[in-house]
Amino acid sequence: MEVNIEVYVYPTDSMAFSNNMERQQWETTTVIRSALYQFVKKNGYMPKDLHILNQPFPNNYLSELPKDPYTLKNNATTSPNGDGGWLFSPVEIAFDSDLISAVKEALKPNIPFDNNISFMPLFISIDKENHLLAVMSGNRIMRRYSVAVGENDTTPEGTLNISKKVMNPDKIVPISDNVYGTRAMELSNLNYAVHGTNTPSSIGKDVSQGCIRLNNSDMEDLYSIIPLNTSVRIFKNLTTLKGFTNPDISNKGLFTQSNNSKEEDNSKLYHWGG
Repeated sequence: MEVNIEVYVYPTDSMAFSNNMERQQWETTTVIRSALYQFVKKNGYMPKDLHILNQPFPNNYLSELPKDPYTLKNNATTSPNGDGGWLFSPVEIAFDSDLISAVKEALKPNIPFDNNISFMPLFISIDKENHLLAVMSGNRIMRRYSVAVGENDTTPEGTLNISKKVMNPDKIVPISDNVYGTRAMELSNLNYAVHGTNTPSSIGKDVSQGCIRLNNSDMEDLYSIIPLNTSVRIFKNLTTLKGFTNPDISNKGLFTQSNNSKEEDNSKLYHWGG
C-alpha cells in the first residue's frame, strides 16, 4: 500500500535566530512579503501602494500590515529614513523575473538593521495522521497547531490554495452554534475550508466532513499571518520537527486579530464540510 509521506529537516531556532526579536522581525517581514508575493503572482504586477494588500473581502490578502517588532509601526514609505514600519520600493515585474528575489528587494523593514532577511513564501502543511498544521517558509516552521480533520479519511490530500478569507463566516448564526467559529479560509476545492470551531473538544480527532478545524484562538492567529492564495499541502503523514513548540507570540499586536466588518461576507451562507 502506498503511503503519502513527506520528510523535512528543520533547523532549530537557536541555529536560525540569535534572539526572539530577530525571529519576530523575520516573521513580520515574511508575512508581508508573502502577501506581496501572492498579489504579484495573481495579478502580474507590483502595486504602487502597499496598503492594497488590505482591501475588503474578497481581496483581503491581509487584515492589516504587520508591525515591525522594534518600533511597533506598520506605516509604509518609499524613502528609507530608519523610523520604523516598512520600506517599499515597487519595481516592474518582467515576464522572466525571479519573483521571490524581486519581492525580497522591494520590501524591507524601515529600521537601522541588517535588512538581508531571507525569504521564501509561506505555505501550509497539514499532517492528517498526526492532526497537525504547520505554517512553513522554506524549511522553517513559523507556527504549528493541533487540528481536527475528516472522519473516514474525507479530508482531501494534495496541493490546494486559500481561495477566500472570511471573517465571522455565517455571522447570522450565534458563535456558540457556529460550526465554523470566528474565522475561515476557503480552499480552492470549494467544498472544504480551514476554519475555527464551536466544539474545541473535537481538536485532535477525525470528526469533520473533510474540513480542517482549529481552536478559535489558533484560527485567529493563523488567519492573521496567512495571505490570500497561500499554498496548502495536505498529506496523510508528514514528518515534522519533534518537540517543536510555537515561539513566544505574546506580543500579538504585531499581527492584528481584530474583527473587521470589511472582511465579512454577508452575501451567502457557507456549506463547507464542517
